[in-house]
Amino acid sequence: MKCGDCNWNWDEETTFILDDEEEILSKDKLNRRHYAEYLYFYLKEKGQKNNTVINLNAEWGAGKSFFIKRFYNSIKDAHPCVYIDAWKQDFSDDAFLTLFSSLSQQLQTYAGKLDARLIQSGHAIGRFTKGVLPEIISGLIKTYAGVDNVGDIAKEASLIMLKEHQEKLKSIKVLKKELTLWSRLAYENSFSCPIFIFIDELDRCRPDYAISLLEIVKHIFDIKNFVFIIATDTDQLQHSIKNVYGNDFSANDYLGRFFHRRFTLKQPELKDLINGVVGDYIGTDFENITSKTYPLTATLEDFSINISNVFEAFGLNLRDSIRNTERLIDILKSDLVKKKVDYIFIISLMIIYDKDRQIIDGLIGRRNAAQRFTDSIKQSSNLKGVSQAILELNLDTNQQRIGVNYIYRTASSRLFISQIEPKINLTLINYLDVALYFINNINMLKSSIKNNGQNSLMIISQQGPIDGDTAIKYLQGALIENGLNTSFYALHNYIELIELATSFD
Repeated sequence: MKCGDCNWNWDEETTFILDDEEEILSKDKLNRRHYAEYLYFYLKEKGQKNNTVINLNAEWGAGKSFFIKRFYNSIKDAHPCVYIDAWKQDFSDDAFLTLFSSLSQQLQTYAGKLDARLIQSGHAIGRFTKGVLPEIISGLIKTYAGVDNVGDIAKEASLIMLKEHQEKLKSIKVLKKELTLWSRLAYENSFSCPIFIFIDELDRCRPDYAISLLEIVKHIFDIKNFVFIIATDTDQLQHSIKNVYGNDFSANDYLGRFFHRRFTLKQPELKDLINGVVGDYIGTDFENITSKTYPLTATLEDFSINISNVFEAFGLNLRDSIRNTERLIDILKSDLVKKKVDYIFIISLMIIYDKDRQIIDGLIGRRNAAQRFTDSIKQSSNLKGVSQAILELNLDTNQQRIGVNYIYRTASSRLFISQIEPKINLTLINYLDVALYFINNINMLKSSIKNNGQNSLMIISQQGPIDGDTAIKYLQGALIENGLNTSFYALHNYIELIELATSFD
Protein backbone atom coordinates (compact mmCIF):
# COMPACT_ATOMS: atom_id res chain seq x y z
CA MET A 1 0.00 0.00 0.00
CA LYS A 2 1.41 3.37 -1.00
CA CYS A 3 -0.78 5.69 1.08
CA GLY A 4 2.42 7.36 2.14
CA ASP A 5 2.67 8.75 -1.35
CA CYS A 6 -0.54 10.78 -0.89
CA ASN A 7 0.18 14.45 -0.42
CA TRP A 8 -2.49 16.29 1.55
CA ASN A 9 -0.65 19.58 1.84
CA TRP A 10 -3.10 22.04 0.32
CA ASP A 11 -1.57 25.08 1.99
CA GLU A 12 0.66 25.83 -1.00
CA GLU A 13 0.14 26.30 -4.72
CA THR A 14 0.50 23.21 -6.90
CA THR A 15 0.63 22.44 -10.61
CA PHE A 16 -1.99 20.27 -12.27
CA ILE A 17 -0.60 18.69 -15.45
CA LEU A 18 -2.69 16.90 -18.05
CA ASP A 19 -1.91 16.27 -21.73
CA ASP A 20 1.20 18.47 -21.46
CA GLU A 21 -0.92 21.40 -20.30
CA GLU A 22 -0.18 23.01 -16.94
CA GLU A 23 -2.55 24.75 -14.60
CA ILE A 24 -1.53 26.48 -11.37
CA LEU A 25 -3.88 25.60 -8.52
CA SER A 26 -3.93 28.06 -5.65
CA LYS A 27 -3.74 27.06 -2.03
CA ASP A 28 -6.90 25.78 -0.37
CA LYS A 29 -8.64 29.01 0.64
CA LEU A 30 -11.95 27.31 1.47
CA ASN A 31 -10.48 24.67 3.80
CA ARG A 32 -11.65 21.79 1.61
CA ARG A 33 -8.70 19.44 2.19
CA HIS A 34 -10.32 17.55 5.06
CA TYR A 35 -13.33 16.82 2.82
CA ALA A 36 -10.99 15.28 0.24
CA GLU A 37 -9.24 13.15 2.87
CA TYR A 38 -12.53 11.90 4.26
CA LEU A 39 -13.81 11.02 0.78
CA TYR A 40 -10.51 9.38 -0.15
CA PHE A 41 -10.48 6.92 2.74
CA TYR A 42 -14.12 6.04 2.13
CA LEU A 43 -13.55 5.39 -1.59
CA LYS A 44 -10.30 3.52 -1.04
CA GLU A 45 -12.02 1.01 1.19
CA LYS A 46 -15.09 0.65 -1.05
CA GLY A 47 -13.08 0.48 -4.28
CA GLN A 48 -10.95 -2.43 -3.08
CA LYS A 49 -14.09 -4.55 -2.82
CA ASN A 50 -16.53 -3.14 -5.35
CA ASN A 51 -17.11 -0.64 -8.10
CA THR A 52 -18.18 2.70 -6.62
CA VAL A 53 -19.64 5.78 -8.33
CA ILE A 54 -19.88 9.01 -6.33
CA ASN A 55 -21.70 12.17 -7.36
CA LEU A 56 -19.70 15.17 -6.14
CA ASN A 57 -22.39 17.82 -5.97
CA ALA A 58 -22.01 21.60 -5.69
CA GLU A 59 -23.44 24.57 -7.52
CA TRP A 60 -21.50 26.37 -10.21
CA GLY A 61 -18.73 28.52 -8.74
CA ALA A 62 -18.45 26.51 -5.52
CA GLY A 63 -15.05 25.06 -6.48
CA LYS A 64 -15.79 21.53 -7.76
CA SER A 65 -13.07 21.58 -10.43
CA PHE A 66 -10.49 22.97 -8.00
CA PHE A 67 -11.47 20.30 -5.47
CA ILE A 68 -11.12 17.28 -7.76
CA LYS A 69 -7.92 18.56 -9.37
CA ARG A 70 -6.28 19.00 -5.99
CA PHE A 71 -7.72 15.62 -4.97
CA TYR A 72 -6.18 14.11 -8.12
CA ASN A 73 -2.80 15.68 -7.39
CA SER A 74 -2.88 14.44 -3.78
CA ILE A 75 -3.29 10.75 -4.67
CA LYS A 76 -1.82 10.36 -8.17
CA ASP A 77 1.47 8.99 -6.88
CA ALA A 78 -0.32 6.31 -4.87
CA HIS A 79 -3.19 5.33 -7.18
CA PRO A 80 -3.78 5.26 -10.92
CA CYS A 81 -5.81 8.39 -11.66
CA VAL A 82 -7.69 9.57 -14.73
CA TYR A 83 -9.14 13.07 -15.15
CA ILE A 84 -11.74 13.76 -17.83
CA ASP A 85 -13.23 17.16 -18.61
CA ALA A 86 -16.51 15.91 -20.10
CA TRP A 87 -17.53 19.34 -21.34
CA LYS A 88 -14.37 19.75 -23.43
CA GLN A 89 -15.12 16.46 -25.15
CA ASP A 90 -18.87 16.57 -25.72
CA PHE A 91 -18.29 17.67 -29.33
CA SER A 92 -17.95 13.94 -29.92
CA ASP A 93 -21.06 11.95 -30.76
CA ASP A 94 -19.65 8.97 -28.94
CA ALA A 95 -19.31 9.18 -25.17
CA PHE A 96 -17.91 5.66 -24.92
CA LEU A 97 -15.05 6.28 -27.31
CA THR A 98 -14.22 9.50 -25.47
CA LEU A 99 -14.14 7.74 -22.11
CA PHE A 100 -12.16 4.77 -23.38
CA SER A 101 -9.64 6.97 -25.16
CA SER A 102 -8.98 9.05 -22.03
CA LEU A 103 -8.59 5.93 -19.92
CA SER A 104 -6.19 4.19 -22.29
CA GLN A 105 -4.07 7.31 -22.76
CA GLN A 106 -3.76 8.29 -19.12
CA LEU A 107 -3.36 4.80 -17.66
CA GLN A 108 -0.27 4.25 -19.78
CA THR A 109 1.50 6.44 -17.22
CA TYR A 110 0.83 3.81 -14.61
CA ALA A 111 0.84 0.55 -16.56
CA GLY A 112 3.85 1.34 -18.67
CA LYS A 113 3.77 0.79 -22.38
CA LEU A 114 0.57 -0.92 -23.43
CA ASP A 115 1.34 -4.52 -24.30
CA ALA A 116 -0.48 -6.95 -26.58
CA ARG A 117 -2.98 -7.85 -23.87
CA LEU A 118 -4.31 -4.32 -23.80
CA ILE A 119 -4.33 -3.88 -27.54
CA GLN A 120 -6.99 -6.57 -27.62
CA SER A 121 -9.36 -4.10 -26.02
CA GLY A 122 -9.44 -2.23 -29.31
CA HIS A 123 -11.32 -5.11 -30.87
CA ALA A 124 -13.89 -5.06 -28.12
CA ILE A 125 -14.74 -1.38 -28.37
CA GLY A 126 -15.76 -1.52 -32.01
CA ARG A 127 -19.23 -2.56 -31.04
CA PHE A 128 -19.75 0.61 -29.00
CA THR A 129 -18.29 3.35 -31.12
CA LYS A 130 -21.47 4.16 -33.05
CA GLY A 131 -24.97 2.93 -33.69
CA VAL A 132 -25.27 0.28 -36.41
CA LEU A 133 -28.95 0.62 -37.26
CA PRO A 134 -28.50 3.19 -40.09
CA GLU A 135 -25.90 0.95 -41.75
CA ILE A 136 -28.20 -2.06 -41.42
CA ILE A 137 -31.17 -0.29 -43.01
CA SER A 138 -29.02 1.19 -45.76
CA GLY A 139 -27.59 -2.23 -46.65
CA LEU A 140 -30.97 -3.90 -46.68
CA ILE A 141 -32.52 -1.27 -48.89
CA LYS A 142 -29.75 -1.89 -51.40
CA THR A 143 -30.28 -5.66 -51.14
CA TYR A 144 -34.01 -5.39 -51.61
CA ALA A 145 -33.94 -2.58 -54.15
CA GLY A 146 -37.05 -2.63 -56.25
CA VAL A 147 -38.83 -5.05 -53.90
CA ASP A 148 -42.15 -4.00 -52.42
CA ASN A 149 -42.18 -6.52 -49.60
CA VAL A 150 -41.38 -4.29 -46.62
CA GLY A 151 -41.98 -7.24 -44.29
CA ASP A 152 -38.92 -9.02 -45.65
CA ILE A 153 -36.78 -5.98 -44.92
CA ALA A 154 -38.13 -5.73 -41.37
CA LYS A 155 -37.58 -9.43 -40.73
CA GLU A 156 -34.02 -9.31 -42.00
CA ALA A 157 -33.30 -6.15 -40.02
CA SER A 158 -34.55 -7.71 -36.79
CA LEU A 159 -32.35 -10.78 -37.27
CA ILE A 160 -29.29 -8.65 -37.91
CA MET A 161 -30.05 -6.40 -34.93
CA LEU A 162 -30.49 -9.44 -32.67
CA LYS A 163 -27.14 -10.78 -33.77
CA GLU A 164 -25.59 -7.35 -33.25
CA HIS A 165 -27.04 -7.22 -29.71
CA GLN A 166 -25.60 -10.61 -28.89
CA GLU A 167 -22.21 -9.52 -30.20
CA LYS A 168 -22.34 -6.43 -28.01
CA LEU A 169 -23.05 -8.51 -24.92
CA LYS A 170 -20.04 -10.69 -25.72
CA SER A 171 -17.91 -7.62 -26.28
CA ILE A 172 -18.95 -6.15 -22.93
CA LYS A 173 -17.75 -9.30 -21.17
CA VAL A 174 -14.44 -9.20 -23.05
CA LEU A 175 -13.98 -5.49 -22.33
CA LYS A 176 -14.69 -5.86 -18.61
CA LYS A 177 -12.16 -8.68 -18.41
CA GLU A 178 -9.52 -6.58 -20.13
CA LEU A 179 -10.27 -3.49 -18.03
CA THR A 180 -9.59 -5.63 -14.98
CA LEU A 181 -6.29 -6.51 -16.60
CA TRP A 182 -5.52 -2.81 -16.94
CA SER A 183 -5.82 -2.32 -13.23
CA ARG A 184 -3.65 -5.37 -12.62
CA LEU A 185 -0.88 -3.96 -14.82
CA ALA A 186 -0.92 -0.76 -12.81
CA TYR A 187 -0.62 -2.66 -9.57
CA GLU A 188 2.31 -4.62 -10.96
CA ASN A 189 4.04 -1.25 -11.08
CA SER A 190 3.50 -0.89 -7.29
CA PHE A 191 0.47 1.39 -7.39
CA SER A 192 -2.39 0.76 -5.02
CA CYS A 193 -6.00 -0.01 -5.78
CA PRO A 194 -8.51 1.30 -6.59
CA ILE A 195 -8.24 3.25 -9.85
CA PHE A 196 -9.72 6.74 -9.42
CA ILE A 197 -11.53 8.24 -12.41
CA PHE A 198 -12.56 11.89 -12.08
CA ILE A 199 -15.21 13.18 -14.50
CA ASP A 200 -15.68 16.93 -14.38
CA GLU A 201 -18.22 19.39 -15.85
CA LEU A 202 -20.81 16.74 -16.77
CA ASP A 203 -23.69 19.12 -16.05
CA ARG A 204 -22.42 21.51 -18.77
CA CYS A 205 -22.55 18.84 -21.48
CA ARG A 206 -25.27 18.24 -24.04
CA PRO A 207 -28.07 16.35 -22.24
CA ASP A 208 -27.87 13.35 -24.59
CA TYR A 209 -24.10 13.13 -24.16
CA ALA A 210 -24.31 13.39 -20.35
CA ILE A 211 -26.91 10.63 -20.20
CA SER A 212 -24.92 8.41 -22.55
CA LEU A 213 -21.76 8.77 -20.46
CA LEU A 214 -23.63 7.91 -17.26
CA GLU A 215 -25.14 4.82 -18.92
CA ILE A 216 -21.68 3.65 -19.99
CA VAL A 217 -20.23 4.12 -16.49
CA LYS A 218 -23.17 2.21 -15.03
CA HIS A 219 -23.30 -0.75 -17.41
CA ILE A 220 -19.75 -1.23 -18.65
CA PHE A 221 -17.46 0.06 -15.91
CA ASP A 222 -19.18 -1.61 -12.95
CA ILE A 223 -15.91 -3.39 -12.24
CA LYS A 224 -14.14 -4.01 -8.97
CA ASN A 225 -11.27 -1.60 -8.29
CA PHE A 226 -12.76 1.19 -10.43
CA VAL A 227 -13.93 4.29 -8.55
CA PHE A 228 -15.71 7.15 -10.32
CA ILE A 229 -16.05 10.65 -8.91
CA ILE A 230 -18.45 12.59 -11.15
CA ALA A 231 -18.62 16.32 -10.39
CA THR A 232 -21.90 18.06 -11.20
CA ASP A 233 -24.25 20.80 -10.22
CA THR A 234 -26.84 18.09 -9.71
CA ASP A 235 -29.83 20.44 -9.92
CA GLN A 236 -28.58 21.62 -13.31
CA LEU A 237 -27.99 18.03 -14.43
CA GLN A 238 -31.57 17.17 -13.48
CA HIS A 239 -32.79 20.02 -15.68
CA SER A 240 -30.75 18.58 -18.56
CA ILE A 241 -32.31 15.14 -18.06
CA LYS A 242 -35.80 16.65 -18.05
CA ASN A 243 -35.00 18.34 -21.36
CA VAL A 244 -34.65 14.85 -22.81
CA TYR A 245 -37.38 12.95 -20.98
CA GLY A 246 -39.90 15.70 -20.16
CA ASN A 247 -40.68 17.92 -17.17
CA ASP A 248 -42.75 15.23 -15.46
CA PHE A 249 -39.83 12.79 -15.49
CA SER A 250 -38.31 12.05 -12.05
CA ALA A 251 -34.73 13.10 -12.77
CA ASN A 252 -33.67 12.65 -9.14
CA ASP A 253 -34.78 9.00 -9.07
CA TYR A 254 -33.17 8.46 -12.46
CA LEU A 255 -29.79 9.75 -11.24
CA GLY A 256 -30.11 7.54 -8.18
CA ARG A 257 -29.65 4.57 -10.51
CA PHE A 258 -26.14 5.67 -11.42
CA PHE A 259 -24.68 6.94 -8.16
CA HIS A 260 -24.03 4.86 -5.07
CA ARG A 261 -23.68 7.97 -2.91
CA ARG A 262 -23.94 11.72 -3.30
CA PHE A 263 -21.26 13.84 -1.65
CA THR A 264 -22.23 17.51 -1.45
CA LEU A 265 -19.52 20.10 -1.01
CA LYS A 266 -20.53 22.60 1.62
CA GLN A 267 -21.32 25.93 0.02
CA PRO A 268 -18.42 28.26 0.76
CA GLU A 269 -18.86 31.48 2.64
CA LEU A 270 -19.44 34.16 0.03
CA LYS A 271 -16.80 36.38 1.65
CA ASP A 272 -14.18 33.63 1.37
CA LEU A 273 -15.10 32.89 -2.23
CA ILE A 274 -14.99 36.51 -3.37
CA ASN A 275 -11.75 37.11 -1.49
CA GLY A 276 -10.24 34.21 -3.43
CA VAL A 277 -11.50 35.53 -6.77
CA VAL A 278 -10.30 39.08 -6.06
CA GLY A 279 -6.95 37.84 -4.82
CA ASP A 280 -6.43 35.70 -7.93
CA TYR A 281 -7.28 38.56 -10.28
CA ILE A 282 -5.71 41.52 -8.47
CA GLY A 283 -3.02 40.00 -6.27
CA THR A 284 -0.14 42.39 -5.71
CA ASP A 285 -1.83 45.03 -7.88
CA PHE A 286 -4.19 46.02 -5.05
CA GLU A 287 -2.62 49.44 -4.42
CA ASN A 288 -2.80 50.40 -8.09
CA ILE A 289 -6.35 49.12 -8.47
CA THR A 290 -7.67 50.88 -5.38
CA SER A 291 -5.99 54.13 -6.37
CA LYS A 292 -8.82 54.33 -8.91
CA THR A 293 -11.59 53.62 -6.41
CA TYR A 294 -13.45 55.06 -3.48
CA PRO A 295 -14.49 54.78 -0.67
CA LEU A 296 -10.99 54.12 0.59
CA THR A 297 -10.33 50.55 1.74
CA ALA A 298 -7.33 49.50 3.82
CA THR A 299 -6.79 45.90 2.69
CA LEU A 300 -7.64 43.54 -0.13
CA GLU A 301 -9.64 41.47 2.34
CA ASP A 302 -11.76 44.48 3.36
CA PHE A 303 -12.22 45.35 -0.32
CA SER A 304 -13.47 41.79 -0.97
CA ILE A 305 -15.73 41.80 2.10
CA ASN A 306 -17.38 45.04 0.97
CA ILE A 307 -18.06 43.57 -2.47
CA SER A 308 -19.51 40.37 -1.02
CA ASN A 309 -21.72 42.40 1.33
CA VAL A 310 -23.21 44.17 -1.68
CA PHE A 311 -24.00 40.77 -3.21
CA GLU A 312 -25.64 39.61 0.00
CA ALA A 313 -27.71 42.78 0.14
CA PHE A 314 -29.01 42.00 -3.36
CA GLY A 315 -29.46 38.30 -2.55
CA LEU A 316 -27.16 37.11 -5.35
CA ASN A 317 -26.19 33.45 -5.82
CA LEU A 318 -22.60 32.26 -6.21
CA ARG A 319 -22.63 32.24 -9.99
CA ASP A 320 -23.85 35.83 -10.32
CA SER A 321 -21.57 37.00 -7.51
CA ILE A 322 -18.48 35.65 -9.25
CA ARG A 323 -19.60 37.04 -12.60
CA ASN A 324 -20.11 40.55 -11.21
CA THR A 325 -16.79 40.42 -9.36
CA GLU A 326 -15.04 39.59 -12.61
CA ARG A 327 -16.90 42.41 -14.35
CA LEU A 328 -15.77 44.90 -11.70
CA ILE A 329 -12.16 43.79 -11.86
CA ASP A 330 -12.21 43.93 -15.67
CA ILE A 331 -13.27 47.57 -15.37
CA LEU A 332 -10.72 48.48 -12.71
CA LYS A 333 -7.83 46.78 -14.51
CA SER A 334 -8.62 48.49 -17.80
CA ASP A 335 -6.23 51.21 -18.91
CA LEU A 336 -9.30 53.13 -20.07
CA VAL A 337 -10.21 53.87 -16.45
CA LYS A 338 -8.40 57.10 -15.61
CA LYS A 339 -10.75 58.68 -13.08
CA LYS A 340 -11.95 57.68 -9.65
CA VAL A 341 -14.92 55.33 -9.52
CA ASP A 342 -17.17 54.38 -6.61
CA TYR A 343 -16.80 50.60 -6.70
CA ILE A 344 -19.78 49.99 -4.40
CA PHE A 345 -22.00 52.14 -6.61
CA ILE A 346 -20.89 50.66 -9.93
CA ILE A 347 -21.22 47.05 -8.82
CA SER A 348 -24.72 47.87 -7.52
CA LEU A 349 -25.59 49.40 -10.90
CA MET A 350 -24.34 46.25 -12.67
CA ILE A 351 -26.63 44.07 -10.57
CA ILE A 352 -29.62 46.36 -11.12
CA TYR A 353 -28.77 46.44 -14.84
CA ASP A 354 -29.14 42.64 -14.93
CA LYS A 355 -32.28 42.48 -12.81
CA ASP A 356 -34.25 45.51 -14.01
CA ARG A 357 -32.59 47.42 -16.84
CA GLN A 358 -35.36 50.00 -17.06
CA ILE A 359 -34.22 51.44 -13.73
CA ILE A 360 -30.78 52.20 -15.20
CA ASP A 361 -32.32 53.66 -18.35
CA GLY A 362 -34.35 56.01 -16.15
CA LEU A 363 -31.24 57.50 -14.54
CA ILE A 364 -30.07 59.43 -17.59
CA GLY A 365 -31.41 62.79 -18.67
CA ARG A 366 -34.36 63.01 -16.28
CA ARG A 367 -35.23 65.52 -13.61
CA ASN A 368 -35.22 64.21 -10.05
CA ALA A 369 -33.33 61.15 -11.29
CA ALA A 370 -32.07 60.31 -7.79
CA GLN A 371 -35.56 60.22 -6.28
CA ARG A 372 -36.92 58.26 -9.23
CA PHE A 373 -33.98 55.86 -8.89
CA THR A 374 -34.76 55.09 -5.27
CA ASP A 375 -38.51 54.77 -5.89
CA SER A 376 -37.92 52.47 -8.86
CA ILE A 377 -35.83 50.11 -6.74
CA LYS A 378 -38.54 50.01 -4.06
CA GLN A 379 -41.24 49.30 -6.65
CA SER A 380 -39.33 46.73 -8.71
CA SER A 381 -40.67 43.16 -8.48
CA ASN A 382 -37.19 41.91 -9.44
CA LEU A 383 -35.53 43.68 -6.50
CA LYS A 384 -37.74 42.59 -3.62
CA GLY A 385 -36.16 43.12 -0.23
CA VAL A 386 -33.39 45.35 -1.55
CA SER A 387 -34.91 48.54 -0.14
CA GLN A 388 -34.60 47.13 3.42
CA ALA A 389 -31.22 45.47 2.96
CA ILE A 390 -28.45 46.55 5.32
CA LEU A 391 -25.00 47.17 3.88
CA GLU A 392 -21.99 46.67 6.13
CA LEU A 393 -18.75 48.28 4.95
CA ASN A 394 -15.15 48.17 6.17
CA LEU A 395 -13.57 51.55 5.43
CA ASP A 396 -10.13 53.05 5.84
CA THR A 397 -10.35 55.96 8.29
CA ASN A 398 -6.61 56.36 8.79
CA GLN A 399 -6.15 60.13 8.62
CA GLN A 400 -2.63 59.77 7.19
CA ARG A 401 -3.95 57.87 4.15
CA ILE A 402 -7.07 59.99 3.85
CA GLY A 403 -5.01 63.16 3.88
CA VAL A 404 -7.46 65.10 6.06
CA ASN A 405 -7.15 65.35 9.82
CA TYR A 406 -10.52 66.62 11.00
CA ILE A 407 -14.11 67.50 10.26
CA TYR A 408 -15.58 70.88 11.25
CA ARG A 409 -18.20 70.59 13.98
CA THR A 410 -18.54 74.37 14.32
CA ALA A 411 -16.28 77.25 13.46
CA SER A 412 -14.35 76.57 16.62
CA SER A 413 -14.92 72.84 17.07
CA ARG A 414 -13.36 69.97 15.18
CA LEU A 415 -13.75 66.21 15.10
CA PHE A 416 -10.75 64.12 14.12
CA ILE A 417 -11.62 62.00 11.11
CA SER A 418 -9.89 59.03 12.74
CA GLN A 419 -12.81 59.02 15.20
CA ILE A 420 -15.07 57.71 12.44
CA GLU A 421 -15.59 54.00 13.01
CA PRO A 422 -13.92 51.94 10.26
CA LYS A 423 -16.89 49.52 10.20
CA ILE A 424 -20.18 51.20 9.35
CA ASN A 425 -23.75 50.09 8.67
CA LEU A 426 -26.36 51.74 6.49
CA THR A 427 -29.15 50.65 4.19
CA LEU A 428 -28.13 49.88 0.62
CA ILE A 429 -30.72 52.39 -0.59
CA ASN A 430 -29.18 55.15 1.50
CA TYR A 431 -25.70 54.35 0.21
CA LEU A 432 -26.94 54.62 -3.36
CA ASP A 433 -28.63 57.94 -2.55
CA VAL A 434 -25.47 59.37 -1.00
CA ALA A 435 -23.31 58.09 -3.88
CA LEU A 436 -25.62 59.47 -6.54
CA TYR A 437 -25.76 62.89 -4.90
CA PHE A 438 -21.96 63.08 -4.80
CA ILE A 439 -21.56 61.95 -8.42
CA ASN A 440 -24.16 64.43 -9.70
CA ASN A 441 -22.84 67.38 -7.66
CA ILE A 442 -19.07 66.91 -7.68
CA ASN A 443 -18.41 70.00 -9.82
CA MET A 444 -20.60 72.18 -7.61
CA LEU A 445 -18.86 70.87 -4.49
CA LYS A 446 -15.42 71.58 -5.96
CA SER A 447 -16.46 75.05 -7.05
CA SER A 448 -17.73 75.87 -3.57
CA ILE A 449 -14.38 74.89 -2.05
CA LYS A 450 -12.40 76.92 -4.60
CA ASN A 451 -14.54 80.05 -4.29
CA ASN A 452 -15.24 80.29 -0.57
CA GLY A 453 -13.48 77.38 1.11
CA GLN A 454 -16.82 75.86 1.97
CA ASN A 455 -16.94 72.04 1.89
CA SER A 456 -20.49 71.17 2.89
CA LEU A 457 -19.67 67.45 3.14
CA MET A 458 -17.12 68.11 5.88
CA ILE A 459 -19.37 70.04 8.26
CA ILE A 460 -20.90 67.95 11.00
CA SER A 461 -24.42 68.89 11.99
CA GLN A 462 -25.10 66.25 14.61
CA GLN A 463 -23.94 65.37 18.07
CA GLY A 464 -23.02 61.92 19.28
CA PRO A 465 -21.97 58.90 17.19
CA ILE A 466 -21.65 59.33 13.46
CA ASP A 467 -24.07 57.14 11.45
CA GLY A 468 -23.16 55.29 8.27
CA ASP A 469 -24.72 57.77 5.84
CA THR A 470 -22.83 60.67 7.43
CA ALA A 471 -19.54 58.77 7.53
CA ILE A 472 -19.73 58.15 3.78
CA LYS A 473 -20.37 61.86 3.15
CA TYR A 474 -17.36 62.86 5.27
CA LEU A 475 -15.09 60.45 3.45
CA GLN A 476 -16.37 61.76 0.10
CA GLY A 477 -15.70 65.28 1.31
CA ALA A 478 -12.19 64.32 2.37
CA LEU A 479 -11.49 63.06 -1.15
CA ILE A 480 -12.08 66.44 -2.75
CA GLU A 481 -10.67 68.36 0.22
CA ASN A 482 -7.39 66.56 -0.31
CA GLY A 483 -7.28 66.83 -4.07
CA LEU A 484 -9.35 69.37 -5.99
CA ASN A 485 -7.70 68.25 -9.21
CA THR A 486 -8.85 64.66 -8.75
CA SER A 487 -11.20 63.58 -11.55
CA PHE A 488 -14.35 61.58 -10.81
CA TYR A 489 -16.59 59.74 -13.20
CA ALA A 490 -19.96 61.27 -14.03
CA LEU A 491 -23.18 59.24 -14.03
CA HIS A 492 -23.21 58.72 -17.79
CA ASN A 493 -19.65 57.32 -17.50
CA TYR A 494 -20.90 54.70 -15.03
CA ILE A 495 -23.61 53.65 -17.46
CA GLU A 496 -21.07 53.35 -20.27
CA LEU A 497 -18.74 51.26 -18.09
CA ILE A 498 -21.40 48.75 -17.07
CA GLU A 499 -22.58 48.43 -20.67
CA LEU A 500 -19.01 47.67 -21.71
CA ALA A 501 -18.51 45.19 -18.85
CA THR A 502 -21.72 43.30 -19.55
CA SER A 503 -20.89 43.06 -23.24
CA PHE A 504 -18.30 40.39 -22.43
CA ASP A 505 -20.78 37.97 -20.78
